[in-house]
Amino acid sequence: MAEPSGYVKCVRAGTDFTDTLSRTRVALAAEGFGILSEIDVQATLRAKLGVEREPYTILGACNPPLAHQALTAEPQLGVLVPCNVVVFVEHGDTSVSAISAERIAWHGGQSRP
Repeated sequence: MAEPSGYVKCVRAGTDFTDTLSRTRVALAAEGFGILSEIDVQATLRAKLGVEREPYTILGACNPPLAHQALTAEPQLGVLVPCNVVVFVEHGDTSVSAISAERIAWHGGQSRP
């Protein structure tokens, strides 16, 4: 797996893509997140570019109370809503990635290192 950047949390799932995607949806729901959008990147790239790639799905997840709190504090945070959670296969391993809110927390207009 490619090394994730400092602003992303990524874990190897240890299960196949379909199971991981299902478990990710359940875990998000348990934390109060609904899925507002779902993008099957594999199918989109196949249809638009004729490109084949391993499974890759972007879930646009939103927790309304957290979104309201964030947007009230800083309206520009709308660029991060919904929160994208990615389930993908790379070299046969299934992983789940999401942004690390702690790493992008705003302070005085600057992101933290």
